Formats: sequence, C-alpha cells, structure tokens
Amino acid sequence: MSLDNLKKYAEFDKITEGKKVNIELPSDFLSFVNAVGSDSLILDWSAENITLYGIYDIYNMQDVYSNDLSLYVLGDIIANPIFYSSTTDYKVKIAKHGVGKIELEPLAKNFEEFIAILDCYVQLFYITYNKKILNDDYEVLNDFKDNLIEELLNITDENCINTFIKFL
Repeated sequence: MSLDNLKKYAEFDKITEGKKVNIELPSDFLSFVNAVGSDSLILDWSAENITLYGIYDIYNMQDVYSNDLSLYVLGDIIANPIFYSSTTDYKVKIAKHGVGKIELEPLAKNFEEFIAILDCYVQLFYITYNKKILNDDYEVLNDFKDNLIEELLNITDENCINTFIKFL
C-alpha cells in the first residue's frame, strides 16, 4: 500500500510521540497507518483540510472519536471523523462531527479504493484546477464536482461517490 502520490502534495503535522494506549489495531488498518507514517498527512480540501493521522496520532485519536470497539478513526475531513470498520461491506466510512450520535456513511470498500479516490481528488484539485475549485461564494465549482464524479465512477460505486461529494 503506497501513499507516495498523496505525499507529494501533503503538508505534514510534525508532532512529538504521543501516548500509546492499549489498543490492538487490525492488521490491514495498521498497514494503512504505517503507509501514512509517523506524522499526520494533511491535504487541502475544498476550503479546509483532510488529515490522515500518523502513527503517533492514531492511538490518541481513538479515545477522542470512538467508543465503538469495531470502529477505528483514521483521519478527518474538516473535523468530520473518517473511520475504518472491519465489520461492514464498506470498510472506510465518515460521520458528521458534532451531531451526537455517530451515523456512518460509506467512503470506500477498502483502503486501496480509499487511496485511489484520494489520488483522483488530488490529481484534479492540484493539477487540473490548480487548487481553484471555489466560486466567489466559496462554493465548490459544479464543473469540478462533475469532473470528479466522472473520474470516481471508474473507481467506486455511487454510494461512496455521493458521500465523497457531500463532504467536499
């Protein structure tokens, strides 16, 4: 599993080693975290950021976002937590922050698909649109959304695409 393409465009949150909590992480989740590395990876996301937590943040963030032992937080989009779930068809999901109850929506069937979706976004955002995806009212351009949807149809299903677009 490689995040090399994403890392070309990322900033890194350089942190000191956090506390390690006594959590046993699933092996495929741990592989993803190891691919991210020690420091959290931060990418521009429409008007704010998407963060994929590094090894040091991963353990600490489990306490912050999830009481459900089948969910593992792996990052966030504008403070909306992204989870890994080993018990569902869609392994990567997102929930709206601050609504009380965690209501999960599908982002990807697995980590490989999640990385492919992010790669697609990164290519359009940084290369094709040169980070200029907002109109004068700070809304995401319909043209960007349409192009993103067209590309994502080659990667994932409509459930994941609809969720991805919703959280732009």
